[in-house]
Amino acid sequence: MAAQPCLESLSLGGVTTDVLRAGSGRPLLFLHSGAGPDWHSRDHLGLLSARFEVIAPFHPGFGRHERPRHFRSVDDLAYFYLDLLEAMSLEDVVLAGAGFGGWIASEIAVRSTARLGRLVLAAPYGIKVGGVEDRDFVDFHMLEPAERTRAEFVDPRYATLSYNGKSDEELTVLARGAESEAFYGWSPFMHNPQLIHWLHRIDVPTLILRGREDRFITRANHDAYLDRIADSRMVLIDQAASHPHLDAPQAFAAAIAEFAGTGAPATVAA
Repeated sequence: MAAQPCLESLSLGGVTTDVLRAGSGRPLLFLHSGAGPDWHSRDHLGLLSARFEVIAPFHPGFGRHERPRHFRSVDDLAYFYLDLLEAMSLEDVVLAGAGFGGWIASEIAVRSTARLGRLVLAAPYGIKVGGVEDRDFVDFHMLEPAERTRAEFVDPRYATLSYNGKSDEELTVLARGAESEAFYGWSPFMHNPQLIHWLHRIDVPTLILRGREDRFITRANHDAYLDRIADSRMVLIDQAASHPHLDAPQAFAAAIAEFAGTGAPATVAA
């Protein structure tokens, strides 16, 4: 049965952040897109917690706590999570990253898979395959906020941006998330030019999840992971755009459960 995640504070190496935790069983570390692991919804966390021990931190600099001053790049986030895996003595972990979190998960996995059993990249950012003048990604910072959300989601609940009724703390979390996403991913935009050259180091089974209606990242970009990670495959999720864990949480959780050997088979894209 799915459990409601509980919020805990975590301090590691002088860095404080918040973590949502739920469920029991094989550990699954979920690295979020957007403003936090519960941005818009916790449905995906609840569904995953029916099969896994879900650990879903706010990236340092997101959520209620300010960015550590010495954190300058996604490299710092990757090393923070490597320390977290060690500090929590986690083994055979399913590491699942969505969007920006997929970029961080890739950076973790090229450094070390010692504590990983499976890697899931859901609509990940992080690499670029097109030429200098080609766009792998939509420059969402150039879009009006309402225009961006309409393009990001299929689910109409999330495709309409509204700040009405939100508390000061909720508004702070949203603002800090947008600020940190821009800080870590501004230049070069949402990728590390070196990362693509090290994807071959990922030596655990890897699942690429892509929404069939993703209009933010090119299919060629996500296909590049399949070309460079030896044991990898892709599943396309229907009725989902660039945040499949939010648009289609049941299909998202089912695909991960099947991939980790705890659920029924999912449809594999050609």
